[in-house]
Amino acid sequence: SAGRHRRAVVVGGGFLGLEAAEGLRQRGMAVTLLHRSGHLLNRQLDRIGGQLLQQHMEERGVNIRTGTAPKALLGRSMVRAVQLDDETLVSTDLVLFATGITPATELARTAGLECDRGILVDGQLSTSDPAISALGECCQRGNTTFGLVEPGYQQAEVLAGVLNGNTPDAEYRPVDTPTRLKISGVPIFSCGQISPDGDTESVVWQDHEQNHYCRLLIRNQRLTGAVLLGDTRDGPWYSQRIQQQDDISRYRNFIAFGKNYCEAAA
Repeated sequence: SAGRHRRAVVVGGGFLGLEAAEGLRQRGMAVTLLHRSGHLLNRQLDRIGGQLLQQHMEERGVNIRTGTAPKALLGRSMVRAVQLDDETLVSTDLVLFATGITPATELARTAGLECDRGILVDGQLSTSDPAISALGECCQRGNTTFGLVEPGYQQAEVLAGVLNGNTPDAEYRPVDTPTRLKISGVPIFSCGQISPDGDTESVVWQDHEQNHYCRLLIRNQRLTGAVLLGDTRDGPWYSQRIQQQDDISRYRNFIAFGKNYCEAAA
């Protein structure tokens, strides 16, 4: 379709939407990306990181509108425009939706299982009916739903051990899986908490010439989150500090400069 059309609207500012927008741009299309949240990759980046990524993509030719969503698709035999929730019309020949997934709960609700956004499960992936288990994208553990394959593998391993009796007391606990990707040529890494709250302090470092950005979140001398753009080489090291909850007080003043500086200071 991209070969036959000149204009495209991509709905969704997660990494799939951004990849789609960049791919269509590379095919010579005029691309407008719509994102309901106030900044791109809002589940992986803080506000500043999202704005820096938006600036980079706009410089490459993608028109980005945040804080807005489509209200209607207009046209007869084919789409001609997208009407936004502020009544703005965006002319287009092609619309691509990359808005994530919604857990399929219809069957579970009909069966009388307790559901919220997904099918509610406990640590052993049992639903409100102990004879029925659920895992993967349809289930919800606590307040968390799952849209990636890795948690599904982890859940399957726990459930298999419970059902076959090899590990009957095993429990699945959601963990923060680091995000490492490259969008429009920009390396991105995030892990743990991405935005500060009343109990955290932020260490922010930015190289405007190289377009590098780093925000680290600290609580009680322990790293709780890391957001990196441009230079992500120290991402795995930060992730390890977050997971192990190491006391960083010995190298607290050097934490923004990464592994080598911190290990030398310690």
